[in-house]
Amino acid sequence: MDDLEAGNYHFAWKMMVLGDIGVGKTTLLRHHVQDDEAIDVSVEAERGYCADFVMKSYERDGRKHVIHWWDIPGSDRGDPGTVTRLCAGAAGGILVFDHDVPESFQQLGTWLKAARKGCIGGVHGHGTWALVGNSIGVEAAGEDVVSQADAQKFAEDNGMRYFEGTDSSLSFFHDAAFEVLSNIAELIPQPPEPSLLFRQGIAVGGLLASDVNVRQQLFGAPVGL
Repeated sequence: MDDLEAGNYHFAWKMMVLGDIGVGKTTLLRHHVQDDEAIDVSVEAERGYCADFVMKSYERDGRKHVIHWWDIPGSDRGDPGTVTRLCAGAAGGILVFDHDVPESFQQLGTWLKAARKGCIGGVHGHGTWALVGNSIGVEAAGEDVVSQADAQKFAEDNGMRYFEGTDSSLSFFHDAAFEVLSNIAELIPQPPEPSLLFRQGIAVGGLLASDVNVRQQLFGAPVGL
């Protein structure tokens, strides 16, 4: 958390990870966050009200972004109001289902509807999202698996990309995370006017605030000051 507390970043925002119990979202997120030596996160997630929090810093186009990842328990699906409150101010996130468990796919609409009520930013003001189909290797008894075509259709209908894989190969979750990160970063206005950033759920860090070129763009201050 040193980067966040010291303001050692250009931008920061909140992203969610949502899905039913047992789809592997916590495992995927932990591996993603701890996979890179450049991260800024304690070994254990910080436990908050109805959610786990972890942070990771990313470099993109010469700027450092600190992402607050919120891992929402699958049990909260039954309380849409809680999901909406926990997603308040988030810039987007990742929906996770297990393609061997059709019910986890069927509930994605419930998760997304509740989350979008709390999220801000994105092209339509409801956050920027990606869909992840995981497989933890336990098929639901007597049920068919979720087809790639069905998952792809859900993603397209809801304006997001679809990624799938298994817990044994985590690159697909990395790809989904970077997809959402890049899409949000592309929405950063130039110059990065604070009120416009606020509408996207993006906070300004010390590295940006101390950039004399940015100050000149925003306020017309001479570069030498």
